[in-house]
Amino acid sequence: MSIALTEMQARCLAFLKRRLAETGGVCPSYDEITAGLGLASKSGVHRLLSDLELRGRIRRLPHKVRAIEVLDQPAEIDLASLGDDELKALGARVAAELAGRLARGARP
Repeated sequence: MSIALTEMQARCLAFLKRRLAETGGVCPSYDEITAGLGLASKSGVHRLLSDLELRGRIRRLPHKVRAIEVLDQPAEIDLASLGDDELKALGARVAAELAGRLARGARP
């Protein structure tokens, strides 16, 4: 499922993709992302990355430095075209993912 991104989230994702391509897969540091996006602090980067991870656009490996993987996203899902079983399965998957993130202390 693809959730729409804010303008800043989209800029952050584009920056990550560009830097990963330029450096052969080496993730930028929080300082580099802060400077590249013109943010005032690294806390803004942390919030953006958390939101991108929650939306399924990136994956961060815990306890690793510069460990961000950009995930390919399918096109937007047309919920009206899904059958009842597909909607139930999608809802269960989203609920399970959200419950797991909340249990780990992530904010929704």
